[in-house]
Amino acid sequence: MFSYLEIIINLIGVFFAIFSCFINIFNLKKLEKKKEDMVLFYFRFFLDAFFGATILFFFASSIASNFSAEEIVIKLIYLSGLLGTLVGRARAAVTLMITVERILAVFTPIFYRNYRPLISNLAILSLIVGYGLFDYLIMRFLCDFKFVIPTNCITAGCSMNLCSSQYWATSKTVIIAFTFLFAIMLSLKLLWKVIKEKNKDFNNANRLALIDAAIIFLFDISSSIISYYVIKINNGGPITAALKQFGCVIEALLVFRTITRKTRVVKIGKSDVIASHAKGHNKQPTF
Repeated sequence: MFSYLEIIINLIGVFFAIFSCFINIFNLKKLEKKKEDMVLFYFRFFLDAFFGATILFFFASSIASNFSAEEIVIKLIYLSGLLGTLVGRARAAVTLMITVERILAVFTPIFYRNYRPLISNLAILSLIVGYGLFDYLIMRFLCDFKFVIPTNCITAGCSMNLCSSQYWATSKTVIIAFTFLFAIMLSLKLLWKVIKEKNKDFNNANRLALIDAAIIFLFDISSSIISYYVIKINNGGPITAALKQFGCVIEALLVFRTITRKTRVVKIGKSDVIASHAKGHNKQPTF
């Protein structure tokens, strides 16, 4: 059915998706991926760029559905939306891993420096991929989930049975809740460092972790609330997808500002002090 409102929402989503995809590709190129504490961020930005490309295809298919009711178009919307949802869950899992890593680095810096290099980044990324496989196995064997696309279904939610839907929502809530809890702990610790140690500058890893956690919490939670309590429709995918892409755009811009902050070296007697161009104050060593 032709809908001007749906087309407008999808066009807005297309703009956000394209912008998010390109800015994240730029962020990937600017990021210092050789630094140990930035590897997970590198993977996260890759997922963000891939997420933007996937959701772009979802929006394009949704627009096409207003001009063609062919079954293949509906299936393309569903499959691209499902892939985007899976990538989104992987993004949330990576964010949780990043927050946990930052917690260890800030609360136990010596332990982190001594033992973090012993854990392969490949092992961490494999664990994240394994989490997605574990999700599917739970739904397939415990919830008897069958990959069947119902008529006029364009989102993953309407193709799940009650057990699968409850597990999906619960596991997502647990990940976001732990991410938010650890982000609060990290924020309080960094605030304590500012007050007690007069350390008013954070390193990029801590800044990015807080940005990441805040965006995931705000836009994933808000999109779920809007979809469930406000819209109350079965196929409200484009609206929640556009909102999440808006969050990705904001995050990408904040990340861009963070990783492109320049530093300069100021000579004071015999010592060098690193100062930030953006803030104009001395920068002390941080974890």
